[in-house]
Amino acid sequence: MYAWDTRILYSQLGPDGRLSLAGLLDLFQDIATLHAHDFGSGLDVMTENGRAWLLSRWRVRLGDLPRSAARVQVRTQAYESRRALNRRWFSLHDEQGKELACADSLWTLVDIATGAPTSAAQVVERYLEPGEGPDLGDLPRKVQVPQDAAPGEAFSITDDLLDTNHHVNNVRSVALALRFVPEDVTFSALAVDYQRPLLPGQQVLPLVASTDRGCVVVLTVDGQTCVTAEFIR
Repeated sequence: MYAWDTRILYSQLGPDGRLSLAGLLDLFQDIATLHAHDFGSGLDVMTENGRAWLLSRWRVRLGDLPRSAARVQVRTQAYESRRALNRRWFSLHDEQGKELACADSLWTLVDIATGAPTSAAQVVERYLEPGEGPDLGDLPRKVQVPQDAAPGEAFSITDDLLDTNHHVNNVRSVALALRFVPEDVTFSALAVDYQRPLLPGQQVLPLVASTDRGCVVVLTVDGQTCVTAEFIR
């Protein structure tokens, strides 16, 4: 397990004064990057070798998220690697060790030049700790899209949403989907599947559906699904 002690910053807060969903996912994304860096497989090394990690799936459970300036510990472990796929869990804890949120994730290692999946064995062998993933209860293996999903207001992808892979960062994708969740929908869990990257200049048409347990938002481009997010009560 790799751990990182930090504090909650104002820039990470939502309107309620607590760590926002995007702030939480940023913490998880950042610790994965730090973990790989400290074991010799950081961003610069990956870029030099023509490799990049693409997130395929988030499964997240939310608890009592911390307020501004709270001292927290973020934890992660890369626990399974099969060919191009790598599974990694995350958790957030308060000063007393209480778990405030946890997540499981699936990543695909790709060749930057071709976009094709490539073996992750040599990349993750330095920090892989085989084990079990977190118990996230009944979160879906695959997000199902209701047939009655209705179109929302279309929007364009702008450059400020991009990351080092030159597509919309996975956390920003969740934030974009969250815009279309009705205000009366509260949620304590999140399931996200990434099918295609969102690229600069693309026109995105969201599809939105309310369900018995929350809301599903699908971000589509030219009729193709790019990101499917379920916000679960």
